[in-house]
Amino acid sequence: MIVPPFSHVAWDSTRASAESVLDELAAAIPVRLVAVSRVEGTTIMLAAVRDQQARLKAGLHFPLDDTLCMRVITRRQPLIVTDMAETGSMLDIPVVAELGIQAFVGVRVEAEQMIW
Repeated sequence: MIVPPFSHVAWDSTRASAESVLDELAAAIPVRLVAVSRVEGTTIMLAAVRDQQARLKAGLHFPLDDTLCMRVITRRQPLIVTDMAETGSMLDIPVVAELGIQAFVGVRVEAEQMIW
């Protein structure tokens, strides 16, 4: 698949940039859920969300240890899982079962002295 280049626009805020990234991803990759999250102490906060099932919304916090994001943060490199069923250890992460996550792509981004 060829993914179109992201729009290069000036953003007024981090929230606007997160929303723009999600719009681009949702247009390029037909998935049920895309999100941009930020580490806040021992929690992960959803900064922006596109959820076709409307189960998640921006502003929600989750314990960091109980997320796929923790794997991305500690690895310090992108994490791509094409089939959760093949990754025994990730099936134990609560959000995987609760949301029915079947695949995952995560990238650690450091900006504005925060981890995204």
